This record gives sequence, C-alpha cells and structure tokens, in this order.
Amino acid sequence: MPQPPQFVDRNDRRLRRLGLAGRQVTVTLGEREILLTGEAGSTARIAFASLTRARFGFVEGKSGTYPFVRLWLSGQDRPLELGGGYGRQPYYAFAHALAAALFAARPDLAIETGDGYFTPILVIGAFGAMALFCTGMTLLLLLSGSEDWTDFLGALAVSLALLIPLGWWSLSRYAPRRIRRADEVLRALPGYKPA
Repeated sequence: MPQPPQFVDRNDRRLRRLGLAGRQVTVTLGEREILLTGEAGSTARIAFASLTRARFGFVEGKSGTYPFVRLWLSGQDRPLELGGGYGRQPYYAFAHALAAALFAARPDLAIETGDGYFTPILVIGAFGAMALFCTGMTLLLLLSGSEDWTDFLGALAVSLALLIPLGWWSLSRYAPRRIRRADEVLRALPGYKPA
C-alpha cells in the first residue's frame, strides 16, 4: 500500500495551541482529514468537514519563497497555515493530493490560490497615486496658463505605462481566486516542475 502524501513543517504558535510539541510537525493526508504529528508523538486531526475555505499560495521574502496552504476552520477567525518549510517537492505532492481530496470530498468548499490583496492594493495604489498626482499637476498648470504643464506629461506616461502591467501582474500573481481543478494548485506554486 502506498504511503500517504506527507511533509515536514516547522512547529509554530498556532500549531502548539493544538497540543503539538517539538520543533517540527509531520503533516500527513488522510482519507477525510489532515493528521498533524509533533516530534513527541502528540497528534491533532483536521477533518475536511470542519473546513470553510482552503487557500494555496506562497509568500516571497528575503530568505526566499515559502509555499503554504491556509485552512479556515469553522468557529475560528484566523486560518491555520501549513507550509513547505523543509522541502518543496514533498509539500507540492501533498498540496496537489490535498486539493484533489478536497474537490472529491467537499465540492462545496471554496478552494483558492493566491496570497491576499495586500500586494495588488499596494502596487495599484502606489502607481495610481503617482498617475493621479501627475494628472492633477498637469491640469493645474495647464489651467493656470503656465507653459510648464508639459513637464509632467513624461511622468504621467511612465506612471500609466507601469500601472497597467504591474497592476495586472500583481492581481494575477497574488490576488485570491477560486480554482476548479486540483492541478491548478501546482501551477500557482513557485518553482514547481512536473516530474
């Protein structure tokens, strides 16, 4: 019988609240649950029936790219985050198998990819503010009869030229979106290479 998909994750504050001890947690996919096992043998189970949403994504930082799955449990306001802290390929196999199992067991569940709306709002807000400032200054100088109004046209053109592609890029890369098939999870994870 094949071994169920599993990976090793770092133990953090939220996992310790579930009673898991040690520095590492082994995350194993069951038939209708996720089994978390701490180094000292303590276990916690997350039943698929208790999930309200699952989001697969990644976070980019100074130390690299960190893939994760956030699981919203009924009755809790903050999601539980599990990630590929100690090796990507075992996590990627687990993520694909989890998405397939969730689609089979819970077709009504919201299964998404993405990180959140912070990055798209930041990118669009920054370049949008620059475009609005340049537009306002151009109109102000134009209406006041100054001949310097053309000085802001270059900055306006650059801000608009950057706003559209960078806004689209940030929305398509980071904004949460619902998926329809399990293989869409793998395409959303960084560095995934099919075997």
